[in-house]
Amino acid sequence: IMAAARTNAQIVEALASYSDQHRG
Repeated sequence: IMAAARTNAQIVEALASYSDQHRG
């Protein structure tokens, strides 16, 4: 559970970063 939550958090953070970079 902990590892999955941490991985999910990293994915969300990376996705947010990607979205922020490619927003416009």
